[in-house]
Amino acid sequence: MILPVIIAILLAFLSNFIVYLLGKLYIDKKINTTLNNIYSIDTNVERIVSPKRKDRKIRIMSRRISRYRNTLFKYNMYKTISLVLLYFTILTIISDYIKGAVIIPIPNQVIDGKPGFLTIPNGAYLIFLIAFLSFLWLSIRPIGK
Repeated sequence: MILPVIIAILLAFLSNFIVYLLGKLYIDKKINTTLNNIYSIDTNVERIVSPKRKDRKIRIMSRRISRYRNTLFKYNMYKTISLVLLYFTILTIISDYIKGAVIIPIPNQVIDGKPGFLTIPNGAYLIFLIAFLSFLWLSIRPIGK
């Protein structure tokens, strides 16, 4: 009875940890490079004193800035899509391989009058959802400096 709970919690933690590692090892470097490029463009524009020249420089650089913004959006979407795909993959694994009721130690009055505990059939779904949401902070932490 406790094994489905432990497996669901471990799978929720592992899925969020995999997305964290993906972000830390691959996406974080790409986002930092893009943010540094945007910062360098911003500092170059801020150094210009003349308003006309500054407007002209901003117009010239607007395509690069929009390209960098699209790159940031793309990498954040990669992270989100990988999180959602892992969530549904592990939810499918839980639905196929983990069967059984989860007993929660909350006193419950059953129909025949005997005291018992609250039993949730296929409660691994609920446990996985709660554990996934509780470990979500690990995978969606902000990336950057």
